[in-house]
Order: sequence, then C-alpha cells, then structure tokens
Amino acid sequence: MDQSAQPMQEMPAPSAAQVVAGALPGAVLAASGIPLLAWWLLDDTGKAKTAWWPIPILALIGVIVLVDHYARPPRPAAGQRLNKERLMWALSSAPRKGTVPKDPLLRNAVVATACSSIEALVFMSAVLVGVVLGALIRPEFSWGPAIGGPVGLVLVAAVQLRRHWVRLQALHIGDRND
Repeated sequence: MDQSAQPMQEMPAPSAAQVVAGALPGAVLAASGIPLLAWWLLDDTGKAKTAWWPIPILALIGVIVLVDHYARPPRPAAGQRLNKERLMWALSSAPRKGTVPKDPLLRNAVVATACSSIEALVFMSAVLVGVVLGALIRPEFSWGPAIGGPVGLVLVAAVQLRRHWVRLQALHIGDRND
C-alpha cells in the first residue's frame, strides 16, 4: 500500500514547557562546550594551538545533536507536502483567533514549526552565552564574526516566540475541548 494513501495519524503535541526542557541539555552543552573549546584550542595570542582544531569542534556538534535528538519530546515531523496557502493560514490563525486546524497534516505542521522555533531560540541563546563566555576566556581571539550569527538568529526567534508559544497552547486547549 502506498504510504501517502494511508490515513495520517496525529501525534500529540508537546507543551511549550516540554519543548524548552527538551532543548536544555543540548543548550547546556553548547553554552559550556564553546568556552571549554576556546580555552583548550586557542593560545594566549588567539591562534589555534594545533592544526586539528576542527575535530573537537565537530565532536562537540555531534554530541550536541545526539543529546538533542534523545532529549527532546516526541513530536510530529513536518515532512509532508502541504498547500502553502493552507499552511500559512494555519500558522496565522492560532495566534490571532486561538483556533487550530482540524486537519491532522496541518496540525502536525503547526506543531513541528512551533517546536523547531522554540528549540532554536533556546539553543541559539545558549550558543550566544557560550560565545560571550569564550570571549571572556580568550579575549585575544576575534569573536566578532562568531557572535553576529547567533545574535541575529536569537533576535529573529525572540520576535516569533510569542506566536509559536500561543500555537502550542491553542493546540492543547483545543485538545482538551474536543
């Protein structure tokens, strides 16, 4: 049987607090790992101590991805193709009206989008903290380029946080009312 022909089963949405709690272990690793690597890999002049400096950085990224994968609460994947207009309507209706779509595909896409955005804010905030701590440990290194990306991403995610938080709350309120 074709998998796309099977009925879509809806996965329960995690609460916003569960999403934040699931993102914290990876965020703690990022916030502590970046200054640790700065201390370990950079000398007093801000230059790399060894030529193999990318290996510990990639190892830290791998550990963070693994921890994040196992720590985050289960949630639906947004892998299905959806009509863009319907998805935009579903994403905008929850914060404005407090309603959520009944279609399981749209609900899953709303949940996946909200969870990803909340996790991104938690993680990028931790990366920003890690870069600031790294700059305190090794001020000789040029941290300007390393801090620009996290600052921009944290600002964008922070602006969108309320909408995503409301989406998850609306899904839980809608589930209780059904």
